[in-house]
Amino acid sequence: MAWRKCSCGIIFAPIDGKKDELVPNFDRARASRPIGAMRATFAAVVLALAAPTSALHVAPLRPRLSSLAAPRCCAAPAAEEPAKFSAGAKAAELDRAFFRIAAPAFVQFAAEPIARLVDTAYLGRLSAVALGAAGAAFAAQYAIAKVCNDPLLRSTISLVAFGSGQEEESEGARAGAVSAALLLALFMGLMQALVYLALAGPILSASCVGPGTPMRAEALAYLRVCAAGAPAATIWLVVNGIFRGLGDTATPLLWALVFTALNAALDPFFIFTAGMGAAGAALGTTLAQTLALLPLLITLHRRVRGGAGATSVGGRVLELFRPPEGLAALRGALLKYTEAGGLVLVR
Repeated sequence: MAWRKCSCGIIFAPIDGKKDELVPNFDRARASRPIGAMRATFAAVVLALAAPTSALHVAPLRPRLSSLAAPRCCAAPAAEEPAKFSAGAKAAELDRAFFRIAAPAFVQFAAEPIARLVDTAYLGRLSAVALGAAGAAFAAQYAIAKVCNDPLLRSTISLVAFGSGQEEESEGARAGAVSAALLLALFMGLMQALVYLALAGPILSASCVGPGTPMRAEALAYLRVCAAGAPAATIWLVVNGIFRGLGDTATPLLWALVFTALNAALDPFFIFTAGMGAAGAALGTTLAQTLALLPLLITLHRRVRGGAGATSVGGRVLELFRPPEGLAALRGALLKYTEAGGLVLVR
């Protein structure tokens, strides 16, 4: 039998002299080179796309940009060279500012999904049924949360960033915008919790996890625990958006790393020691996110209210939800959020 090797390294043998049939014997080292190149190319593309996405989640730098946009005709001829030097220095300063904001945001976008990967790793050791149930329940929850939370997150970043770029914005107006965003987040989180609790069965049935499937009980338990954590998860998302709108992405990154570490520590206790299975993974993630949210809210209180007002942890958290300029200002801020969020939802 005559063997021959094609250019890609795969070895063929003639069958009955008519056609070639693939033989399960090939040059693995040579055939894996294109796959390695594809993986490297894919990683480079992801990095290139994620960096500008992170840079978009920043506070506006228009006062600095406007100083670079002065017409050339308005500059005196004698000052042309110093003006070029000054413009170059300001452009370099803007590049550094964007990098300082975009780099932590990029790391956080990569770090937060690790919490779900931890759930997957532990549940995979438990059983295939528990892993499949958690995956189905999370997918069903994410489909609803994405529709509800994404418009709120994007409108929060935009409105807080726009207000931060206005020199005439008062401290009370900024605190009012933050209070409106947090109240909307609390409301949306409570609504999601009620939907998950009341319609957990139909939601899972629509996700092809019917009453007769082995994953049904584990998926129901997972989704109901996630329902209890929906308000905290929504507030977590919006607080991150507020910090990004203020141009601070390092603080959310710090507490996102704390959240991930706590989740990795709590998951095995609830899954294996407490014997809760898939529901234990959801409970560990919920508790970890809530514990990391509290210091993030305290930091936001210092940033927005200057540390004035209540001194206890509970008092500072409640003060963030209380509009400082009354219900009329809150109503105006809520209208802005609902209008912006509605446009994002329609888009």
